[in-house]
Amino acid sequence: MEGALARPKEWDGGYIRYDAKGRATYYIAQMRDGRRYHFSTGQHNPKNAYLELVKFDANPPAYRRGGTADGHEPLYMTASLVDEYVAFCERPEDEEGAENTPDWVKRKRSVLEWWMKKFADERGRALDLRNIPPSFITTILDGRRDEVRPKQWKVEPATDKRTKRNVIKRFYSWLRQVRREVSRDQDPVMDLPVGKGRSSISQAGVRKDLVKPEHVKKVIEHGIERSVLYAHVLAVQAGTGWHTTEMMRFVARGSVEPIPEGAEEPGCVAQLVCPKHKSGKEHRTKVQQNVLDAAQALLASPRHHHRGNGERHGSFSRSNYEKWVTATSEEVGVPVFRPSWMRHTNATYALLRQRQADGTGKVGAFLGHAEGSKMVETHYAPKVAPPKIPTIMDNEPVQAKKARAPKKDGAVARLAKRLRDLEAKLAQRHAAPPDSVMQQLESMLAAMKAKG
Repeated sequence: MEGALARPKEWDGGYIRYDAKGRATYYIAQMRDGRRYHFSTGQHNPKNAYLELVKFDANPPAYRRGGTADGHEPLYMTASLVDEYVAFCERPEDEEGAENTPDWVKRKRSVLEWWMKKFADERGRALDLRNIPPSFITTILDGRRDEVRPKQWKVEPATDKRTKRNVIKRFYSWLRQVRREVSRDQDPVMDLPVGKGRSSISQAGVRKDLVKPEHVKKVIEHGIERSVLYAHVLAVQAGTGWHTTEMMRFVARGSVEPIPEGAEEPGCVAQLVCPKHKSGKEHRTKVQQNVLDAAQALLASPRHHHRGNGERHGSFSRSNYEKWVTATSEEVGVPVFRPSWMRHTNATYALLRQRQADGTGKVGAFLGHAEGSKMVETHYAPKVAPPKIPTIMDNEPVQAKKARAPKKDGAVARLAKRLRDLEAKLAQRHAAPPDSVMQQLESMLAAMKAKG
């Protein structure tokens, strides 16, 4: 009896009724535009009942249990739909594709196959992609605690949530913008944030945003002495803060451009052009001579040493590159770091040294972050690299330090006073007439004779 009294009798959509066996049935009882609606969802599970409520809210007069409110056929995540999206990701931009790297395409397929299994009810029936509530997505990613035992998980949280969020958001974006199959109101991940990334602490206890510049340079010098291609890759990545995928694109079909007139900066000799940033645009970065030398060595290296097919995808092996950096770090005796950390390290390195009056540029712009759709940036200056910031490859990093006022009785003050006295005596001698000089010499000679 106590259990029956403790059972909930209401839910967000209306009320709940129980049969003789204690099984719940969810009913919709809502008032919309002066009209009362009363439906049985036919669902015994709260998750499926909420899906019915979402379909009801979309168009109450046209709601039919188990169907769609807009009259469209249900849209399911099938293997053929995933294949179509993967083909879009593989196609180059000039063929209206996303032109993702092979590794990223492979990863996307794996994650979408994972999502395909999740978009189903308890009986294994596929769910309509247009009628999935945002709470259903967040429950899959973040999990849900058991109501009776809060310390236990009723739905286990997903691993690698950041990647899974990223992939499902891109997939729904493709359904909206390319296939036109889903509206903004039907997109459950439209407002879903990407979330926090992985921990910034490595197993060796090194923060990925605080790798010491001397450790990076030690690994680079060790590789250059042995003519290793990856040493030049690391040098360019450390001097630009680019993603590893951007480095792969640069090696395959990057270029070097002179700095446009009027955009010169001290120490910068050229700007490197990455064919495509993650924003889809070319990414230009001003560099110093040592980074330029490494970039030219990469562009001049034989293409057949790179992995890939042809000019479009020919590049180095990312996994071998990361393995080399790890192995060389251990060999030269520095804490192990990853090449992808160069981006985080440069951002922190620049922010720690940057001051508002030092003339350096914004860290976000240098690393390629979008600054908004401004007319100047879009039309007038698309070929100019953003202002240079200090990087860990700089020979003489820019540091803005306030000058300290010398103390009144300090060494600097005494030296300045001595210089002023000497200048005054020198000026007095130049202004003295010749006769006075002869008199001084005669008096000095007489004094010497008197002593003798």
